[in-house]
Amino acid sequence: MKVIMAVCLWILTAAANALTYDCEAASIDTMTPQRAYTIDPQMAGFVMTDSYSTRRQISCAKGDEGRECASIDNLKWCEKPTNHFMVKSIGTDGRKYVIKSRCSGQLKRYTVVNDDLDDYPRVLMDDKMLFQIKHQHIMGAAVNRYPVLIFETMGDAPIISVADFTAEYWRAEAPGKETGLVDGLGYWPVKKEKAVRFVSLCKKRN
Repeated sequence: MKVIMAVCLWILTAAANALTYDCEAASIDTMTPQRAYTIDPQMAGFVMTDSYSTRRQISCAKGDEGRECASIDNLKWCEKPTNHFMVKSIGTDGRKYVIKSRCSGQLKRYTVVNDDLDDYPRVLMDDKMLFQIKHQHIMGAAVNRYPVLIFETMGDAPIISVADFTAEYWRAEAPGKETGLVDGLGYWPVKKEKAVRFVSLCKKRN
């Protein structure tokens, strides 16, 4: 009986502490820096687009002025595109979130990687990507890159940045403790000069 009461209390506490935000799909106009950018399936979950590319093919042919090449995106279409994506906290420690893609409708688990939950901006990273970086970096496995979510502000109407994963965000996960690992991440992070970020405005669901 005591066990059942404890479980019920935990569920009620988790539900009371849970926060759900509806966030606008980020406009391409909010991208910084502004440049040519290929939307992949992971980023399509947060950005206002009906299509995404799974890979970029280079096609070359002999022309009048020698060899001429052009890049061609392999376009795919979002299954259930909406104008919003969902961010929902789960658990009682304030570190776990579930994100619902605006492109596919799939759910992904994200974790706050700040040492102190009172620190801002608050950085959230995909759980699968975190696991791969922590446990598979020495195996040469290809990482599944997912965008990093950054709560720039909190409250009833937070501002969230959706950014490419760069090495600086891994330093947020392991400040000063994993310097060798940070330097050894190799090709996993996006190079800072090639990374972009988008901005989304959110609203707490009543």
